[in-house]
Amino acid sequence: MIPNFVDVETIRPGPKDNPLARELGLVDKYVVLYAGNIGMTQSFDTLLEAAGRLRDAPGVHFLIVGDGVRREHVEAQVRARALDNVTLLPYQPRSRVPDIYATADLGLVPLMAGAATATVPSKLYTIMASARPALVAADAGSALVKTVRDAQCGLAVPPDDADALEAGIRQAYSRQDQFRAFGASGRRYVAAHFSRRAVSAQYHALFEALAAHR
Repeated sequence: MIPNFVDVETIRPGPKDNPLARELGLVDKYVVLYAGNIGMTQSFDTLLEAAGRLRDAPGVHFLIVGDGVRREHVEAQVRARALDNVTLLPYQPRSRVPDIYATADLGLVPLMAGAATATVPSKLYTIMASARPALVAADAGSALVKTVRDAQCGLAVPPDDADALEAGIRQAYSRQDQFRAFGASGRRYVAAHFSRRAVSAQYHALFEALAAHR
């Protein structure tokens, strides 16, 4: 299997104090980020339940950036639960992507049970390229969880489990130095295994092997 790649030259570690963070008033917050498709395979009800429980931690703020078939549902739940610790943004121009991830202190990949057996969301690679730690909610034994463990880039918890997701976020918030080290480890790993150069080398080796066999 040859994975997708992430552009580690465009997506690089950036400063927390950046134009987007200043615009949103998040420079001094611990930002938990979800960026991407707001669809049927992501466990947004679990995410919002955890956000509601974390209102007792005023330093923690959730930033959701994206769009999709469940966007209206997420907006309605944020209003119904009065989640003033959640900011929703639509998809942003590609030029703003580095600042979106630089604003984050923790990147979320919250999948529903069973979803990780069929996909490895590329947003994990973007989180890693940004040198931010990842909190992945996915099936044990999936390629997604294996990548997190191999890269030592964050924490994996069971899917659809608000208790586990809440505990993971609280752990990241209380152990920020440790999780910053996870972010640095993720950056090193993604550059070595999932950069354009690394993935291109795998294709090159495959083509050479096929040509030699013929």
